[in-house]
Amino acid sequence: MWEKLRSLRRYAATPTVAQHRLFVWLSSRVCPNHQLIVIARDDDTTFGILHSRFHELWSLRLGTWLGVGNDPRYTPTTTFETFPFPEGLGPNRPASEFADDPRAKAIAAAARALHQTREAWLNPPDLVRCEPEVVPGWPDRLLPVDEAAARELKKRTLTNLYNQRPHWLQELHRALDEAVAAAYGWPADLGEEEVLARLLALNSERAEAGRRAGAAGGAAAARPSPGRPEVEALRDQGPKSSSRNGISGRSASGIGSSRKPRGRTQRSRWPSRPLGSPFQRRQIQSGIKSSNAS
Repeated sequence: MWEKLRSLRRYAATPTVAQHRLFVWLSSRVCPNHQLIVIARDDDTTFGILHSRFHELWSLRLGTWLGVGNDPRYTPTTTFETFPFPEGLGPNRPASEFADDPRAKAIAAAARALHQTREAWLNPPDLVRCEPEVVPGWPDRLLPVDEAAARELKKRTLTNLYNQRPHWLQELHRALDEAVAAAYGWPADLGEEEVLARLLALNSERAEAGRRAGAAGGAAAARPSPGRPEVEALRDQGPKSSSRNGISGRSASGIGSSRKPRGRTQRSRWPSRPLGSPFQRRQIQSGIKSSNAS
């Protein structure tokens, strides 16, 4: 994980267990503890897709539940690795490859607006002052201007904000969801059951494409091309994290496999990993049925 974060100025993170599925930016100099899931990406497009209702619905259906409050638990192998990103905007690609894509630009702009507005609410300039850090290169510290400000800032948490869900926050998320829906080529007003059905179809389609590519790669292994080494099917994915805490569970463009295919393959569409079991497919399908029933 640290090998991947070393080249980034920031990374996306989400709590393993949380009442609301929220993603935030953290400086790459901040050490995450074992209760955070780390996504080793620093582009606004990936951040926006992860923070959309499409990924939220998928993660709620394929994650688990924990604690007295039965809060959602983000399980990367089932919620991130299986999630079908919009075509061409997956974490198996460097952000530079789709930087000029109008879809990516629209998602990035909406994601930046969400992040910046939330940060302004969490730490308004009339309540905080910026104290330069004495260690060069470390993030500056935001401190309350007085005791009254400190009391007010204690109430300004993301959990409280999303419990209240003011109109301005709803509008920012609506704009982000519309941008992500457009990236998929879908209407923005799809119901939950239709979103799950379409995501499941995309996962199945891409998993099958991955299987076909793997079979072709295996056949090509008997006649390797001189001077061209084996390449990973997902070029940007790296080894599993060696952290004992697991933090992200895996590293690279978020979470990926370090295994190499046996032959030459083209980079596959994300994800090439299918839903791992019939039970997971039933989880999605039961979500569709229960939504229809409601």
